[in-house]
Amino acid sequence: MIQDGRCELLIQTPPPSATTNNNCNNWDTHDLERRPGRRPGHPQTGALRIRSIFPGGRPRGDPIVANMESMNPGPDGLLTQNPAAYLFDAKTKEPEMITLRRSNERGHANHGWLDSWHSFSFANYFDQNHVHWGALRVINEDRVQPGAGFGEHSHRDMEIISYVLEGALAHKDSMGNVVSIVPGEVQRMSAGTGVVHSEFNHDRTATTHFLQIWIVPAKTGVTPGYEQKTFADNEKRGTLRLVVSPDGREGSVTINQDALMLAGLFDGSERADYKFAPGRLGYVHLVRGKLKVNGKQLSAGDALMLENESTIALGDGSAAEVLVFDLPPLPRRSKNA
Repeated sequence: MIQDGRCELLIQTPPPSATTNNNCNNWDTHDLERRPGRRPGHPQTGALRIRSIFPGGRPRGDPIVANMESMNPGPDGLLTQNPAAYLFDAKTKEPEMITLRRSNERGHANHGWLDSWHSFSFANYFDQNHVHWGALRVINEDRVQPGAGFGEHSHRDMEIISYVLEGALAHKDSMGNVVSIVPGEVQRMSAGTGVVHSEFNHDRTATTHFLQIWIVPAKTGVTPGYEQKTFADNEKRGTLRLVVSPDGREGSVTINQDALMLAGLFDGSERADYKFAPGRLGYVHLVRGKLKVNGKQLSAGDALMLENESTIALGDGSAAEVLVFDLPPLPRRSKNA
């Protein structure tokens, strides 16, 4: 809600056993007014009230999205049902053209069976400066222990991409898909009107290491869909191979958004350039190894956020695997006709 230049978003985060009521005096309240170096705490019970003050009345840039219906906690009290509900834009100043974020600056959660690093606000990790980057909503680097996994849970209105690095990820969903995802493959699930799925590591000794990527859809309420394709290493060696697109060009996986994801492998003298069209946002995530991008040295887990940057140059890699996202700003989503 925006009123008199004030945006207020209420996120309620009780664990399943907690008893809550509508008495505001019982809430933990944190003022997230943008101030240099300030980071919010994150309450384990009660609620998190976010107030962002915008000079001049209204925020610039993307719309504010707050879908409170989807904020119900999942198992163990984590808000994993549909973090699209977190989306809002509270920019009070123009960001730098290239912003480097180191791996250890991400959110981190270790649940024993799952060790996860969050590039964007997710579950009990919240950082107002890293809620999304354009339509890119989630990059979780997950390591699932042998014999463990995510039990059945639901999603809606989100484009979900799985990118396996080590091991295998067993997937089963309400659309009838029962598959295994291994390194070199890209899986896309369009949650649309709603889908239930589970993901497990059935190996008894090896850890499954994968990236869970969520992209906000261009249209909500679409029919759920599934796609999975293999992209061989030689297609990505020393270049950026298109693996996700809105139209399936070049044999890529198709998503319901005007967003591109490219994957590359780089060593030694191998180099590649990529150009962004005006008005697009770029996001570079180094999956593993070391790589220079526009002269900046990246290590595994590091990321670059790019705005108003027309070209990136990648090179000087050492066992590097990289993902490059070419993104629209946060879209004004529309209901599917």
